[in-house]
Amino acid sequence: MSFYFICCCQPFGSKCSFLFVNLLNLVFQYQFISEILRWRAVSTADHVLFSLLNAKGVATTMLTCSQLHKRAERVGTLLVEKGKINTGDHVALIFPPGIDLICAFYGCLYVGKCISNIGLTIGAQYL
Repeated sequence: MSFYFICCCQPFGSKCSFLFVNLLNLVFQYQFISEILRWRAVSTADHVLFSLLNAKGVATTMLTCSQLHKRAERVGTLLVEKGKINTGDHVALIFPPGIDLICAFYGCLYVGKCISNIGLTIGAQYL
């Protein structure tokens, strides 16, 4: 694995090396998407990750880091407790595109499930 770091500080000093060390710590500390989301839920809780737009392009629903983390944890807990499935088992997500699909996807990642997304689109009324 190679890392390239360009520093824009005038004298290469402590600020540049501090940023570089922090960057490397983040890269090696968080290796999975679920770990990154947990970290973001604490460090940037109110940052909007996803917005659902209507036909006019206006955001109707927004999902912040902390909201996604909480909902994904609930989904993961339900899968383990109620679904009684183990790490590595396969889970089929049958959702229309939207916020619920995103939360279910991350919930599966939290508990180590293999995910198959089966999107609901035009033919959903026939299921």
